[in-house]
Amino acid sequence: MAQQSPKGISTEVKVGAVTLASLILLIAGVIIGKGILARTGFTTITMLSPSSGGVEIASPVLVNGVKRGAVTTVQPVSGGVAITASIDNISDLKSDAVARIMILEITGGRKIEIAPGTSAKALAERDTIRGIYTGDIADLIAIIGEVGPDLKNIVRKLDTIANAGTALLADGKFVGDTRKALKNLAEVAESANTLVERNKGNIQAIANDLTDITKELRATVKTNTPKVDKLVAQLDSTLTEARKLITTGDKAVKNVDGLVKNVDDFILDAKNKDNLIHKFVYDAEFNRRLDSTIARLQAFLDNLPRDGINVNVRLGSRP
Repeated sequence: MAQQSPKGISTEVKVGAVTLASLILLIAGVIIGKGILARTGFTTITMLSPSSGGVEIASPVLVNGVKRGAVTTVQPVSGGVAITASIDNISDLKSDAVARIMILEITGGRKIEIAPGTSAKALAERDTIRGIYTGDIADLIAIIGEVGPDLKNIVRKLDTIANAGTALLADGKFVGDTRKALKNLAEVAESANTLVERNKGNIQAIANDLTDITKELRATVKTNTPKVDKLVAQLDSTLTEARKLITTGDKAVKNVDGLVKNVDDFILDAKNKDNLIHKFVYDAEFNRRLDSTIARLQAFLDNLPRDGINVNVRLGSRP
């Protein structure tokens, strides 16, 4: 049986209580030392970065190099990572503040360095600070590892080019040709200078003539500008009249087209319908009777002066 103390509490219970209290004190010390425990007067800020860069909970947050708080949460969101931290004061932070994720020590660890900003507007607790992660030594080593094969190829090619250049310069012919080309170029430049020097007066005269010609052209343009404007106005008026004439001609053509259509309709009616014109033109029997009637009428009129008209009139009685 367990040994009882004078007051009735066993030794095992005492040892367990002391151990539990020690663990609680240890955990509290770690939390306070890491800055995880929320303290009175601290403010929560939010930072949005394209990458966490290895930032963890309890990573220190510094403002202008002075530790002001610690990271409380790191959560992935759309477009990057949302990092919240608890710092002691935000009165010196501006709306354009920037949070940069940096290496804490050469052996590892991360910290967040906040640049307060220069805007006239103060940072509100609900505002989000823009985060930047530019990489560290590990990222640099990874990049060098990726481009290593390309760098080797570039070095080999540069070495090949250097060897070829050395061999080319070692050939005396190339050097001699180069010297000869430079000498010829110098002679050409000297000849050009001599030519310009000898003809400097002529060149000046040509420049003066060009200046005079330019002045005359400007004077001519200035003198004839009103005439040209008047000619343009007359041409514009002529075009207007021409457009009216064309419009009138179009109307006349339309009227002629209508007349031709009426004549065509008249001829078509004369051919296809039983009317007087059709009888005159196409009915032979009608024309024969008409000719006979006209002949009889002519004979009557011819005999009228000779025979007269016999009129038998009875007035007032029946026959």
